[in-house]
Amino acid sequence: SIALSQIPGLDLNAGLQSVLGNAGKLKQLLFMFSQGHAGDITALRNHIAAGENVEAQRLVHTLKGLSATLGLTTLHHKALALELAIKTPANDADTIIAAVDAVAELMTPVLLSINQQLSKPIETTNSVLSLQEIGMLLGQLEKLLTQDDTLANKLWQESAPRIQATLGNVAKRLGNEIENFEYEKALNTLRSIDL
Repeated sequence: SIALSQIPGLDLNAGLQSVLGNAGKLKQLLFMFSQGHAGDITALRNHIAAGENVEAQRLVHTLKGLSATLGLTTLHHKALALELAIKTPANDADTIIAAVDAVAELMTPVLLSINQQLSKPIETTNSVLSLQEIGMLLGQLEKLLTQDDTLANKLWQESAPRIQATLGNVAKRLGNEIENFEYEKALNTLRSIDL
């Protein structure tokens, strides 16, 4: 995909591997990432300035996991370095902020490029999904729920009609739990689904 190839630091093969080769789904997830995580750098700076290292660590841990899933490998490595910087007790705020700056230098053009290249999320229809597509969506949901990432809510909102058309009541229960941010319950429900 030409649009995807324009995104700096995107390992297209790695990104496509996580969505079973579905370029449209990868575009959709990247767009959701750009919308849901645009404020991460500001939030990180605020947490570190306030000495809230646990909150900063949680945020960067999510960023690290998501960037790996999406194939943003360079961003993943910078986020990993930042996580280690926050975890190291000997580091002062200036050292940690330098690591935040390294993430920001990379993340800013990535988000800008995603918004330019993928300005419209991929349209989804309410058609019934194949079991393979359901499995792929549930796998992505499981990753997000495990990371306590609120992108799970956005992914659910976009996919719910089609998942419910296939899975029925269990999908409604899963949706209610996700919408109420009961991610642990949602994970249990999701893992109980037998395709």
